[in-house]
Amino acid sequence: MYAIWKALTDLFENNNDHRKLALKNKLQKIKLEKGKTIPKYLTKFTHCRDELRSVGITVVKDDMANLALLGLPKSWNISQDSVNGR
Repeated sequence: MYAIWKALTDLFENNNDHRKLALKNKLQKIKLEKGKTIPKYLTKFTHCRDELRSVGITVVKDDMANLALLGLPKSWNISQDSVNGR
């Protein structure tokens, strides 16, 4: 009975670790797509952040802001410099 329990525990823990890694990767790869609005872009971030919270990972506000700025196109560089300077 213990062997079955151990196998199931290992299976789900591995999937959880894989999910955490996949969600972190997803958060880092979010980019503002051409033709999309800033609110929709930021909604992707908050949705991904919420998914990370559901698996026990908290992303600090500064990291969220930096990732959001990095996902903006080059035409936003002046805005990025202004925010980073503050």
